[in-house]
Amino acid sequence: MARASRPLLTALLSVVLAFFPKCPMCWAAYMSMFGGVWLAHTPYVAWLYPLLLGLFGLNLFILLRRAPRRGYGPFFLGLTGIAVILGARTLLPGDRWLLFLGMTLMVASSLVYSFTADRSPLSQLTGKEQTS
Repeated sequence: MARASRPLLTALLSVVLAFFPKCPMCWAAYMSMFGGVWLAHTPYVAWLYPLLLGLFGLNLFILLRRAPRRGYGPFFLGLTGIAVILGARTLLPGDRWLLFLGMTLMVASSLVYSFTADRSPLSQLTGKEQTS
């Protein structure tokens, strides 16, 4: 019986090893996924909503403060994304696609900000983009 179970155990171990993360990026992805799953079941979930609202506000403040140099597009995209998320969460809690739309707008806001050239007078004089 032990001889018959050994090949089965070896095959099972090979399958488990194939799904085991081997690179640091894969480890980070697995830990992030498990951390998000764990976070949804903690007793501190009620504290997360105000914390996320504060982080949304900080993000908008930073975008608005740097808007004269980078343009107001990223700020308005972020503001729209936050408004969609808050509206979907309070008015239409069953429509999850609106939450994904708001998250997409928030990510688009960050990407537009990252890829927008600096328009400050100093960067135009030197021909270089500032990295502040």
